[in-house]
Amino acid sequence: MSSVTDLENLPLVSICCITFNHEKYIGQTLEGFLMQKTNFSFEILIHDDASTDATADIIREYEAKYPNIIKPIYQTENQFSKGIRSMYGVFNFPRATGKYIAMCEGDDYWIDENKLQSQADFLEQNEDYGLIHSDLDEYNTVTQKLKKAIWKQGEQNKFQGDIYQQMLRGGIISIYMCTTLFRTRFVKNNIDYADMVKQNFMFGDVPLALHIGRQSKIAYQDKATAVRNILNFSATNGRSFEYRMKFEEAKMKILTYFHTLDAREIDGSILETNHTIDKLNVCYEYKKKEEFLLLYHKLPQSHRNLKLRIKLWGIQNSFFNWPSRVFLKVLAVIRF
Repeated sequence: MSSVTDLENLPLVSICCITFNHEKYIGQTLEGFLMQKTNFSFEILIHDDASTDATADIIREYEAKYPNIIKPIYQTENQFSKGIRSMYGVFNFPRATGKYIAMCEGDDYWIDENKLQSQADFLEQNEDYGLIHSDLDEYNTVTQKLKKAIWKQGEQNKFQGDIYQQMLRGGIISIYMCTTLFRTRFVKNNIDYADMVKQNFMFGDVPLALHIGRQSKIAYQDKATAVRNILNFSATNGRSFEYRMKFEEAKMKILTYFHTLDAREIDGSILETNHTIDKLNVCYEYKKKEEFLLLYHKLPQSHRNLKLRIKLWGIQNSFFNWPSRVFLKVLAVIRF
């Protein structure tokens, strides 16, 4: 049994990081953690999935400097190749001792030295909120271009408050976990979360956001606290058409899982329609005419909006493919 003194000495925040072959980025990631200015202590829990480059060596250097803060797990066998998908849920969350958890993968990093303090202050003062997230910058490692505050001109303000139904209906959850802080109780010794981990979903950010949003309000900070590196090869970048379609099926599996938990919350046909639209977008991106046409004609007339009709026009006529893409970019800018 823990004493009062033990509880007082526990960190308020557990920073959880997973990494694999991130030697180019992990140093910057760790520096972003260590630069945090707080009036509370925090711990850094890192899981290295048997990196084959110098990632583990770099982590060991930092561990030697900050042995009371940095607490790594160094795998000798790659766990992802063994079929484990929820690295956070299996290896990091169970050993978190903080009241709150922050997440950041080993190829992203924080740029706001007050990130943890400002977010922890908010959650301490607002018990009905379970998670707070923020805007972020995106850096394309191929083009070496930085896009500042990607939600600044967007509709990110809609992703706050009681938004579970909106998240479930929308299918795409615009919450980047490298910008978040949330209550540990949602993922540690939590039966619902344990069941979710057993599903071994292909990716973990969407189900985690839904899991927390299902039980609490979500808050948003209108400032960039992190940088997300867009690599040449990631979950949705640099992949084949077949993989991207598999990715969409995996996303639908997640939404169906939550719909099963809350069948009364939303009509299942809405999920199916949105799923079809997402696959249509992939087909258009990869110029898969036959697949696009097959899906398009399955879509109810009422959901064939202007953007989809423009894509149909472009994919049916190769001469108009490029103009259709330009027109879609214009529509995105003027928010038609």
